[in-house]
Amino acid sequence: MKTRRVYEVSALLKQMISNLIVKDLPEDMGIVTVIDVIVTNDLKLAKVYISVIDQNKELDVLDFLVKHTKQFQHYLGKNLKMKFTPKLEFIIDKYQDDLNRVEKLYEEIEHGT
Repeated sequence: MKTRRVYEVSALLKQMISNLIVKDLPEDMGIVTVIDVIVTNDLKLAKVYISVIDQNKELDVLDFLVKHTKQFQHYLGKNLKMKFTPKLEFIIDKYQDDLNRVEKLYEEIEHGT
């Protein structure tokens, strides 16, 4: 069961990481959105789910974020009032892709194509 503290840390991390991405990500990588941040109950790991508008740039964006994870964690460590800074793990969120695929299949079934 998630505690109120876990939800608060998740929301704060989402906001802070979003700001870091906007500030640090090269413009040519396009628009990147932090969809969700899920923090473990012990607050030691944060899974950061991102969405990249230009799907051709997903791997480049993920590579950039992975290479800069330590810098992000250092920034968070200096600016969060927490005993430990959660380890960040960046993940491309495929939920929207899956949703679009299901909608397309539903339309094909509905129209008999």
